[in-house]
Amino acid sequence: MKSRYRSWIILVSAASLLLIPWLVYNELATPGYCPPYPMLGLPTCYVMPVFLLLVLASQFVRQSALSSLLFQSGVIAGLATAIWFSVNHVIGNVQCPLLFGIPLCFAALAVFLVLITLNQIRCIDQHCE
Repeated sequence: MKSRYRSWIILVSAASLLLIPWLVYNELATPGYCPPYPMLGLPTCYVMPVFLLLVLASQFVRQSALSSLLFQSGVIAGLATAIWFSVNHVIGNVQCPLLFGIPLCFAALAVFLVLITLNQIRCIDQHCE
């Protein structure tokens, strides 16, 4: 059964990935534009696409267990990262890049919360376990 929520998950994760080249360009042009990812030292704009790609890839894998593993890994890591950077942005430890005056760490937090919500609704419709 094809779910309309699956289509929304694909759309949200793919649309979010479209922003990445702009962030990477700005990071290359102005080192430090994206805050460093904790423990890795890499700019966050290089790490966050991995989480979004895991979510996107999960929608094209037919094996249920692998699809679930990819999705859960992507959203948990992405959500944890977005929460960490959002909290640190609010307390002033980190400066997240802005787009139209909105810190992108807040936008990432919203994206991952939307992805989780869409997946939960999809599971209710399809009686996932």
